[in-house]
Amino acid sequence: MSTHVRSDVSVCLCASVVLLSVGLLGPPAAGQGDPVYRVTDLGVLSEDGDPESRALGLNTDGVVVGWSTAAGGETHAFLWLPEPMFGLAQGMHDLNVLPDPDLSGDSIAHAVNEGLYNGSYAVGQANDHAFVWSLGGGFTTYDLGTLSEDLDAESCAWGINDELDPLIVGDTHYDFGVDRVTRGFRNYLNGSMLALTPAGYDCGHARDVANLVTPQDNRVVVGFTYDGACGMDPDPCATFHAALMWGWPNLIILPDIPTTSGDWGAEALGTNDVSQTVGWGRDPDTPQCEWVALHWEDRTVGQPDVIGPRTGPDWTRANAIDEPDQQDSVRVVGANVSLKQALLWQPDGEDWTQADLNDLIASGCDWELHQAHDVSDESEWIVGYGDVDPGPLQVLHAFLLTPIGDCPADIDRDGDVDTDDLLELLGAWGGCPVGSICWADVNADCTVNTADLLLLLGAWGECGVGGGEIPQSVQDCIDKFGFDPIALEACIEAVTGGLE
Repeated sequence: MSTHVRSDVSVCLCASVVLLSVGLLGPPAAGQGDPVYRVTDLGVLSEDGDPESRALGLNTDGVVVGWSTAAGGETHAFLWLPEPMFGLAQGMHDLNVLPDPDLSGDSIAHAVNEGLYNGSYAVGQANDHAFVWSLGGGFTTYDLGTLSEDLDAESCAWGINDELDPLIVGDTHYDFGVDRVTRGFRNYLNGSMLALTPAGYDCGHARDVANLVTPQDNRVVVGFTYDGACGMDPDPCATFHAALMWGWPNLIILPDIPTTSGDWGAEALGTNDVSQTVGWGRDPDTPQCEWVALHWEDRTVGQPDVIGPRTGPDWTRANAIDEPDQQDSVRVVGANVSLKQALLWQPDGEDWTQADLNDLIASGCDWELHQAHDVSDESEWIVGYGDVDPGPLQVLHAFLLTPIGDCPADIDRDGDVDTDDLLELLGAWGGCPVGSICWADVNADCTVNTADLLLLLGAWGECGVGGGEIPQSVQDCIDKFGFDPIALEACIEAVTGGLE
């Protein structure tokens, strides 16, 4: 696990007094305990045409996967690294090229596992088949095939767990007699594809899979089924939906919430290792048959929690949930699909709080975060996509959100703020680059400037112990940094405006 992945999100006392007093930390949090995030533009594989990218999955090492436009107009799966790993440089890499230069056509990566045993695996689709990329011990690929010998059959992998022989889930689409059917599947990396969709349903989808926690447990897979025409977007109001949880040998149809006008219908999209599951469900009591974000506590509990407000006409969807922390709290990420707002939900007693992630990044960052797709279990990093240049023409890029942490001026993350951090900040002066985390941007406003320098000088010393007042004058600089010529010179330049 990378030592640069940080799980702390609170602001240390000595720094918080300084940061809040000078108003340099960005916008206030939406609620007590909400973190302020640093946003990173992960970039694109190619600037040809109309470049776009989406971040869809990540692990606790900060490895991100998704898709991006590539040269020639194709869509390619990408791998993004927060630091050098797997013999690769930091940044975005084309998964159509890494393992097999001859891999052609569109591809997409939906998820990446933790790589606890043999290195990480990314899963998605390439050549119209469910596909696995091995990221450790050499880049190799696995074509998982389909459940049919039909030449037009397709498949796609959506989830993978962290076991020695990881379990992969997804769906496959093929002709069956006169009908086109979709089956959810499970597939061990070294095994064969098995159908999951219950009898009587032609359309089934598996979306996520948990780890085996104890030998007595079943591996939980979640997804959904519906009774519409496979291969077509089902009517959200007229088509029956059922959220599903597989835990061999049993299949559970997760309960809906009863309403005055009929069944809800729901889709389960993400789960964790204690069977907490999230997704969204139809609310027929609303005028436009809105869909709202849902949370099921576990496989034994009845009705789900409605975590997306039933206010209409907005649709909300929960995409992913992390593992419970020491306080048994979780984070759920998703979106207000109607308003294109990335959202974060957290439990608050019997209720849930909802925060617009756009309110949790600094106002100086010109972003509109549209969708949050995944949240890591320990580091609380979040990935998704949004408009990096809001205006008449959308520029949709993948983003990564990282919590500011308890000592944001500790740029090299070694536990104290010192000359090494100062030199890194001065070396990063200016706008934050695309494609890498801008640790030197202390106040997370997407620019490294005098404001960040003053915050760093005010936090000088051991994290949680050092710090003090931000220097306001040359005499303040002499009093605080007379022992350090590099810090003294930078301080004088900052207070006299010489660095602007």
